Amino acid sequence: VTMGFIGCGKIAYYHAQVFKSLNINIAAVASRENSSNLLPFCEKFSIDNKYTNWKTMVEKESLDALWVMIGWDQMDSLLIPLIKTKIPLFLEKPIALSSKRIHEAIDIQVRTNQYLQVGYNRRFYPFVEKIKSIISNGELRSVLVEIPESIDLNNKKLASKLWLVNSSHVMDLLYYFVGPSIIKYKKHKSLTGSIYSSSLNSILETESGIPIHLIAEWNSSNNFGITFFVCNKRISLKPLEIASYYEGYDL
Repeated sequence: VTMGFIGCGKIAYYHAQVFKSLNINIAAVASRENSSNLLPFCEKFSIDNKYTNWKTMVEKESLDALWVMIGWDQMDSLLIPLIKTKIPLFLEKPIALSSKRIHEAIDIQVRTNQYLQVGYNRRFYPFVEKIKSIISNGELRSVLVEIPESIDLNNKKLASKLWLVNSSHVMDLLYYFVGPSIIKYKKHKSLTGSIYSSSLNSILETESGIPIHLIAEWNSSNNFGITFFVCNKRISLKPLEIASYYEGYDL
C-alpha cells in the first residue's frame, strides 16, 4: 500500500508513526507553501517526495490512498475536489462546515462509490461493541450526554464552529450507539460579554422514542461523558476513553 499525506502537523505525526510500525510506505507529503512543518516531517519519516500543492502530488504519484490531516477551517473547500480524485480517503474531522457541503459530498460519493472514512476514532474503542450489545439486548431507558469543552470565547472563529471542530466526536459516538435522533427542546445561553452561546441544553429523542438529555456547558468543571441507563444498569463513558459498568448499586 502506497500512501500520500496531505498535511503534516501534530496529528499527522501520530498517523505516520502507526504506518511506520506497520511497514506501510508513505510515498509523498503535500503541505502549504512556506510550511515550516514539511521538511522536518519528511526527514523524520524518510519521505523523499514533498509537494506544496496536493493536486500536483496526486497527478505525479501513484497512490493507493490519501490521508488528509489539515486545519479544521481548510477541509470544507477541499472536500469535493478530494472526493473527485476517486482515491480512497481518510479525512480528519470536521470534513465540512455546513450541511449543504455534506449533502453535496454524499451525492458525489454515492455516484463514484468512493471509499471515504472520517477520523471518528471513538467508535473503535475496545468496549464499544460490548456496550452496543447491552443496549440492543436490554431496555434502554434514557441517555445523558455531557459536553463541557474548554475554549477561549474571545476566539470568535473557533467559538462559532466548536460543535463541528470537536464536539462532533461525542455526537458521532452517540449516533453510533443509538442511531439518529431529533431535537425536541433546546435552550442556548451566552455568558456575559460573549456573543456566542456557551451553554446548550437539549432534549433529543431517538427513533424508538428514547429521551437523550444533552448538557453542553463550555468552560465548566466537568468532563466529556455519555451515560446509558439500561434496565437496572448504568454504563458510563466519562471520560469517553473509560467505560464503567454499574448494575443495581454494584460497580
